[in-house]
Amino acid sequence: SFDCRCPAGFRAGPDKRACQDVDECREYGGALCGTQRCENQPGSYRCVPTCEPGYRAGAAGACVDVDECANGTLCGDHAMCHNLPGSFQCLCDQGYETARDGRHCQ
Repeated sequence: SFDCRCPAGFRAGPDKRACQDVDECREYGGALCGTQRCENQPGSYRCVPTCEPGYRAGAAGACVDVDECANGTLCGDHAMCHNLPGSFQCLCDQGYETARDGRHCQ
């Protein structure tokens, strides 16, 4: 006879020979992280802030601004992308005006 023991955050699988990760987020739901989003990790979980659009969770757990202009493809010809907190704006070159979509200049 033998007895297998699993480390914290794991439990014995159906065959009792292998340990499987416990999805704490699914089992305990909102009780773990409150208003934050629960993210399962092998043997554990972490709470991630739920950020407004235009922000992402940073390394320290706080929401940080996403630089939408970094990829350089949001604004059309004759426009320059200007990053704003949680958003962006396309600024037209002199002599052009913003089109209805807010991303192109005419």
